[in-house]
Amino acid sequence: SKREYIEITPKGVSKSAAMRELCRIYGTSAERTLAFGDNYNDLDMLKAAGLSVAMGNAPDNVKAAADYVTDSVEDDGVITALRHFGVI
Repeated sequence: SKREYIEITPKGVSKSAAMRELCRIYGTSAERTLAFGDNYNDLDMLKAAGLSVAMGNAPDNVKAAADYVTDSVEDDGVITALRHFGVI
């Protein structure tokens, strides 16, 4: 997920799989989710979510995969996006 290290996970384990499992548990669909990501390891989740938000500090590939780009993590981008979409 970053140039400095590598992440290794078992086959079938991903953020999108976890999101779908949480949707199953809570009785909702992935189309009704909002996902935030800031790096390459978030791409599958961003693509699977109903609405995807890339943080301003994310690489350009991640921003391109998202529906919306917000401010950086350091600049309270999550709050900015939640306000933008009327969640808070």
